[in-house]
Amino acid sequence: MATTHPAAPSRECDGVRDSGLRTGVGHGPGETARNCPRQRVTAPDLVLCGILCFLCCVAWRLPWAGDLGQHAAVIDRLRHDLADPGSPLVDRPGSGSPYYTPYTVAAALLARATGAASLSVMSVCGMVNSLALLAGLRIFVRTLTDRLWAPALTALCMLFLWGTQLFLWSGHASLSALCLSLSYPSLFAFALGLYLWSRLLRAGREDTGVVHWAVTGLLAGCLVLIHPVMAMGALIGCSAMFAGTVRRIGPRTLARCTAGAVTAALLLVVWPYGNILSLPDASALDAFHISAYELIPQHYGLALIGLPVLLLRLRRSRRDPLVLMCLGTATVAVCGWFTGHYTWGRVIPHLLFGLQCAPAVELCAPWPRGVRARTGRGLLAAVFAVALLNGARVQAGALLYVVPAHRLPVAFTAKAQYLPTWPGFDWAARHFRYGEVVLTNDYEALRMLPGYGVYTVMPAWPQPEIPRSESMRRTADVALALDARATGSERRKAVCRGGADWLVLTGGQSIPPGQGFVETAEGPDGVRLVRVALRC
Repeated sequence: MATTHPAAPSRECDGVRDSGLRTGVGHGPGETARNCPRQRVTAPDLVLCGILCFLCCVAWRLPWAGDLGQHAAVIDRLRHDLADPGSPLVDRPGSGSPYYTPYTVAAALLARATGAASLSVMSVCGMVNSLALLAGLRIFVRTLTDRLWAPALTALCMLFLWGTQLFLWSGHASLSALCLSLSYPSLFAFALGLYLWSRLLRAGREDTGVVHWAVTGLLAGCLVLIHPVMAMGALIGCSAMFAGTVRRIGPRTLARCTAGAVTAALLLVVWPYGNILSLPDASALDAFHISAYELIPQHYGLALIGLPVLLLRLRRSRRDPLVLMCLGTATVAVCGWFTGHYTWGRVIPHLLFGLQCAPAVELCAPWPRGVRARTGRGLLAAVFAVALLNGARVQAGALLYVVPAHRLPVAFTAKAQYLPTWPGFDWAARHFRYGEVVLTNDYEALRMLPGYGVYTVMPAWPQPEIPRSESMRRTADVALALDARATGSERRKAVCRGGADWLVLTGGQSIPPGQGFVETAEGPDGVRLVRVALRC
């Protein structure tokens, strides 16, 4: 049986917290929350509130440069037919689509109750996700340690300690990545994972009952449904938090763990929108996720400041939860690289969070007494300050998602690293009716148009509910319909096979020769909207 070595807790209810972590040193369960009177809002909480206000401003503006349209389309399909929504991106049955999750069902119910447009609901989701992320972070860090400034400093590290070159990916919690994915299910899954870690820390230290474990299992099941790939890193963290703090594993503990596991499995089995356990593997997405393994020093190098701190924590306790979590996620990430399963790189945000959290917690400890320890702490603080400022410089371009560029100094906008938002298709959307089908192969159009209530002939991303053969046929039909070298008859037949009501043409793409096509509108950069009036 595994046991920890208890140390006498030394806590105070005012500004000074204990110098040791709650985990790995065996402090009594929940002493601070139960024995100390309710405190007023502190300066660290104001820092978190400031971050929350900024993220809510971003969510209100809802910058669009990514998969926002796909997630809005999922809400649209559920809002129009909650029982049988079909495939979210193409006009076909979609039994078993993994995009219909508790997160998107809740958003669709909000849309149905309020009558708000899906994109407006996505803006609300962004605000909810912002609150969930910072609340989950604060709860986790306050469960991990009593140090007052640790949550605020961890939040700053999470936003800025990434790399010297901007890298944007959904599920990543850098400031710029958050601005473009605030309303995505992956961010809510990351926030829910942090909250689950706090529950597993409590379960390891305290004598929690069956209800605690059942609720934890229910939340874990929701996490897997919301984002199965992001859940991998979160569940590794759950195992690490519990293994790093549990004092002994007896029959009662095993029974409660079983109750949590059964609750999670039961939710996965009874979920009405398809069994997540029967989905095909994620190998079709590996080609898209290889970017997570490219330019690692430039994309993640600043977070390596946490590596010496993790080694220090390992020296203090071989069962330190953060160390175990980083070892577990790093192992999966490395295996993903060597096996070619690049989708496993989705655990990298959780690995980096451990690297970011460790120095933040360490620097919030009281100043050590020995000369050698003081020198080490001073060196860590200096390197940390330089890294944090450098990371803030890299992420500073996120300000452009809130403040228009013409209101900022030219010297700033000229050097800022950021991904410009895409021009919208509002000019075309006024001609669409819900459920119509658009044929296009433009990168941005494929990812934006579903957000306006229409389908595309070919999906922007591989969809698990669409057989590979059908997906290849749809892609071939789109290529043939837009191929100027093909005959007019071949191109018209391809348009008919795709069931297209509209064509969106970019660059030098031409309208198929013959009657049955009406150029309806023209948008930015020469993009044209063509009505299909063929008798197929």
